[in-house]
Amino acid sequence: MDLNNNGITGQESPAVSLLPLEAKEGDSPALVMRCSHRGVIGSPLTSCIAVGRTASNHFTLQHIVNMAGTLIGASLPSHLDIYIACLARKATSLASDPPPHPSYGLFSLLPSGRRYRSLRACSIKLGNSFIHHAVRMLNSLLAGSLDLIICVPESSPYSSLSSSSSSSSSSSPMLSCLVTLLGILAAGVHGQGRLKLTVLSEDRLQMKWKEAEGPVQAYKVRVRPISEVPQPELMLTTTRGRATVAGLDSSQEYALQVLVLNGTTEKLLAKRRFTIQGLREEELIRSGSREQRRKTLPGGSGSGDLADTTTEALLGIPTVLYEDPATTTAAETSALPTTTQLPDVPPEKTVKEKRKRKKEKERDRSRADSKEEQETVQGKDESSSSEKARKTLPTQPVTGASTRKPFECDSDAAADIVLLVDGSWSIGRTNFRRVRDFLEALVTPFHIGPNRIQFGLTQYSGDPRTEWQLNNFTTKNQLLEAVRNFRYKGGNTFTGQALIHVMEQNMKVESGARANAPFVVLLLTDGKSQDDAVVAASRLRSAGVEIITVGVKNADEAELRQVASEPLELNVYNVNDFPLLSKLVARLVHILCGKIEDRSIAKRMEPGPTVDPALSYPSPTDLRFSELGSREVRLHWTAPASPVHPVQQYRVVFHSAEGNSPQEVVVNGSVTSALLEGLSSQTLYHVSILPVYEDNMGLALRGTVTTLPLAMPANLEVTPSSPSSLRVSWAATAGATQYLLLYSAVSQGEPDDAREEKLSADQTVVELAGLIPAMDYSVTLYALYDEDPSDPVTAVATTFPLPPPVSVQFPLVSHSMLRVSWVPGAVDVPGHRVTCSTNHGSDVKQVEVTGVNSVLVQNLSSLSKYLVSVQSHYPQGLSAPLTSNITTLRVPPPSDLRVTNFSGRDLTVRWEAAADDVISYLIKWISLSGGDLRQLKVGGDSEGAILEGVEDDKEYQISLSALYADGAQSEAVAIRYSTLYGGGPSSVSVSDETAVSLMVSWIPPNAHILQFRIFYTALTGAETQENALIVPGGESRVVIQSLLPDTRYSILVTAEYRNREGGSASTQGKTTSLRVSSVSVVRSDHSSICVSWRPVSAVNGYHIVIQSVKDKQMKEDFVDESSSSHCFTDLEPETVYRISVHARLGSAEGTAVSILHPTAVAPARIPVHPRLYPVHNEVCPEVTIRNSIVRGFDMMEAFGLTQTAHASVEGVAAEPFIFSTSPTYALYRDVQLTQSTRFIHPAGFSPEHTISVAFRLLQDTPREPFALWQLTDIDFQPKMGLVLNPTTKHLVYFSLDYRGEVQELTFDQPQVHRLFYGSFHKIRKQVRVIHKNQGMVRGMQKPSGKVRGMQNP
Repeated sequence: MDLNNNGITGQESPAVSLLPLEAKEGDSPALVMRCSHRGVIGSPLTSCIAVGRTASNHFTLQHIVNMAGTLIGASLPSHLDIYIACLARKATSLASDPPPHPSYGLFSLLPSGRRYRSLRACSIKLGNSFIHHAVRMLNSLLAGSLDLIICVPESSPYSSLSSSSSSSSSSSPMLSCLVTLLGILAAGVHGQGRLKLTVLSEDRLQMKWKEAEGPVQAYKVRVRPISEVPQPELMLTTTRGRATVAGLDSSQEYALQVLVLNGTTEKLLAKRRFTIQGLREEELIRSGSREQRRKTLPGGSGSGDLADTTTEALLGIPTVLYEDPATTTAAETSALPTTTQLPDVPPEKTVKEKRKRKKEKERDRSRADSKEEQETVQGKDESSSSEKARKTLPTQPVTGASTRKPFECDSDAAADIVLLVDGSWSIGRTNFRRVRDFLEALVTPFHIGPNRIQFGLTQYSGDPRTEWQLNNFTTKNQLLEAVRNFRYKGGNTFTGQALIHVMEQNMKVESGARANAPFVVLLLTDGKSQDDAVVAASRLRSAGVEIITVGVKNADEAELRQVASEPLELNVYNVNDFPLLSKLVARLVHILCGKIEDRSIAKRMEPGPTVDPALSYPSPTDLRFSELGSREVRLHWTAPASPVHPVQQYRVVFHSAEGNSPQEVVVNGSVTSALLEGLSSQTLYHVSILPVYEDNMGLALRGTVTTLPLAMPANLEVTPSSPSSLRVSWAATAGATQYLLLYSAVSQGEPDDAREEKLSADQTVVELAGLIPAMDYSVTLYALYDEDPSDPVTAVATTFPLPPPVSVQFPLVSHSMLRVSWVPGAVDVPGHRVTCSTNHGSDVKQVEVTGVNSVLVQNLSSLSKYLVSVQSHYPQGLSAPLTSNITTLRVPPPSDLRVTNFSGRDLTVRWEAAADDVISYLIKWISLSGGDLRQLKVGGDSEGAILEGVEDDKEYQISLSALYADGAQSEAVAIRYSTLYGGGPSSVSVSDETAVSLMVSWIPPNAHILQFRIFYTALTGAETQENALIVPGGESRVVIQSLLPDTRYSILVTAEYRNREGGSASTQGKTTSLRVSSVSVVRSDHSSICVSWRPVSAVNGYHIVIQSVKDKQMKEDFVDESSSSHCFTDLEPETVYRISVHARLGSAEGTAVSILHPTAVAPARIPVHPRLYPVHNEVCPEVTIRNSIVRGFDMMEAFGLTQTAHASVEGVAAEPFIFSTSPTYALYRDVQLTQSTRFIHPAGFSPEHTISVAFRLLQDTPREPFALWQLTDIDFQPKMGLVLNPTTKHLVYFSLDYRGEVQELTFDQPQVHRLFYGSFHKIRKQVRVIHKNQGMVRGMQKPSGKVRGMQNP
């Protein structure tokens, strides 16, 4: 994919000029740009994606993300989200680094500790750099609602997934960085199990867990030290499925719990006990297993090296040597196969050690036999050279009685070795000391000197630095002292630049490099290179340099394999942490020693001016592999071009890397391919192809190939089908004879004993039954090929839990019982268990029910908080409980305590029962003028008692309380009763006045009143007769009926006792008036007058009378109470009329309200069509709006929006408005006010009119258009109106023309836009011409706003 590197570099790499990279002559500009760009965006300070700021770059990057998501079958975040994630990770890493970090000082917290100090930038480009972005990212994280900032550690196992693609591609470095991150995302798609722990450092631990299904508010993590001495525990919350904790003790044992938080409930998700040391040991064991698997990766490699070195496998194979007429005879050139016998091996040695000893013995015996044969054929000198050429890695013999001595490389060969050491910040000072210890142990076994082994060391980071050259030290002590004391450099990781530095600086003659000595570079790094290291390594290898790579911790293994020389199994090493470097010392020393010896021998045996035998008997070249499978592979090679000596046949010898019994295939000399069959799967094989000529044998063409693993089952899916079963399915695997299925429950993070099922080859679906509900199960599937199993595929699934009840309710709650109702979670649930328990557990009630969904739990304690749980009972067990809290009520007191009789010295009291479970009632009474407190206890079923010994002329306090079985006592109800005589009522008042009735109420005295007598007399009018009512002594109010309207009355209330009259109290009250108000003429012409009035509440109708002032002719009409206007027709023109309106209530009629109004002059008799609307110059009534008299109609009043009437209008609420004295009303959503035009303008709307509306819109006003005001016909079809469109902020006026077609006028001025800003605005719309339609006026259709006034003058 081709991107404009120059454009990207110009926009994204402001610091390119700072890099010490120069374009060499012959280098491509794209390569220089790629190295430079990676150097900027890939440093530890800016380790995140440099996203292009052009649309083309954004499109290209997002296309790669989409393509990766399609390949892995997962939904990946966008490339911008990837950038933000990397930015957050690196920002939090830098902010938490120790002070020696160069950018640590830029992350400065403010005194509040809640934000980092913002950085100023003198240019926009600098403001868009990484550090500025990082500070802003940290501040946004700190300001958010996160309980925990979670960072992905540098030691992520995904760092090696994309190196091969990034290094082999020629796309821009920005795309390479993105592909790397896509590899991380792809690897992260697969589940990691329920709980995974990763040790980041001595006191830091990262944990990941499988996120719970369903809605989750947060996760709570508890880390508690397990110790006899109380220690504080660590507790934190997060919304993601991972967290990092610090400050742990490596030797302390901890208990870890991960809980799911939903509201106030907590549910355990996972738990585990661990120590940091134990986790490290487990990681070491796993790393060893991974290293063994890494050696047998599928694939092959071929080599055309014709050096005269053979594998130890070939040394033990019978070989036929053809006659060489120049030197030997046929009898002398035959060699017999040699046999060896393994010595006794001590029983404590492992099988692997036995194989190793056997190989060493066979190799020694083969060397001896070969030496004898060569002495016979070629003489003593050639024999000596051949023996050295065949010499392999030196070993130390081990016997059961001897102890192992430190290995020393006793070779006298010369070699130049450059140690290329990564000194970037990611290593740290503590680990760098381990690096020095490793180098010291590596150098110690060699003999140092100008004619022996020379070591040079270059430390690199951002720029390489030669610590010492090859010829700086001539003794081992000097070299070891330098290794122990060279300083830690710190910086970035530019491995490619360091390799170029070795070529240009350390390989010079003046630096100590020797032309005839082999040159070896040992690269030690802990991370991925931030520039192109593969190209630089290729240049070194082309110069004859052998490269050995050692990776630590976060090193990219794919990159290590691309940098190292062949064979990779001997030149590539990778360990998980720095302490494990010591494990590599012995192996590396043996490898280096053997390589130095072999390379030295090869150089000494280089042919002189004599003819090279390889030219006369050449070897095949270009070894290739095809048809690679798990059991076979086909080899291809190119036949040697030898016109003098044709190849008779080819011997193809192969053996596994761990085996010692080679196999052989012989093919005709005209064939250049061979099929190797019967191989073991996933095994590394060494292959040698030897050309056999008529009288000699050429050198072998060697290579290695790794067979593929046996095909694993694909598309394994495990889904729950019920609470006790799982459905397992997979895709059929070609060639498999059977399938082996293992499944086990996972408890406390570890699987239990597994159950096993063997399935036929044609079965790809199985149902696992008899499982435990709500349990995690680990399912592992193998494909069996006869008896050989493939690698397993594993999936984890959770069976469905037993369905719990859906909801719980408490329709009845009292002091001693409650009814629990629930909705079952499944159909036909056999039964349910209901448990009610107090928080302290002292009161527990449990009920088992069958076939019902409600139960009454009794005998509870009052005022107690109960935890109620409902569980469904299935044959498999109980479901998870559905819980809720409820508190019982206070015990109820008795009510309506009263004295019903007083006779002599006894008082009879009665009351209403408190509850059915009352045990007894306690009655207490005492004289308020002095005396003893007396009490009486009666049974709980009693509702009355007689109090004895009561004296006359005293006031008593009487109290009553209820006693319950649980010992609770209710609140006491008390009354006062007086045996005094003569007291009267007090606080007499009048309320609920109507035109014909008054309600009189009073407070009775504290005495036994026989009755009350009420006297009332009219104070106005002709009727002055006194009337009386008698009310029983227990009453305290009465309604006086049949009164006169608009009349004031005097009311006297007198108390009467058994034998005399008591005191009295009086008051006055007035009935309401039946007089109407606001009588006005709304329309008149020469023959009709229409009058309107303000309605009166609580009337039966209205009596309207019109009388001519001139001839006293009178007309009258009666209308019902819903009318507020009336029209008289057939009147005389030019005549003054008196119009009177009376309100009627029953037979009573209120005072008339009269006005005078003349009819108009009769018009000339011109034939015209009947008019539906009044003439243009008709008279509008005068109304007062906001203290101003205008002509028109008050639409607010017409729709009932007044202070006295708005309460009866549904969907309307009055609200105060501080900026105006006008009344303001809020109309709720989906509310419309409708009124007939005949109640507003009886004769219809005038063709010319003005509409004025003041309103404001609220936040919840709907966004769709709605009519603020409109006129409809009797079928509610719109004819004219004003429409507001909140979306477009337009005001539209519409009406129907004479043809019935809609005409619209849209207003889009800036002042119209301000109508939608939430403040009050006034619309004044003047209409000149309008189509005449009788109909309905509809106002405020579907608004959610406030109307201050509506006027239609």
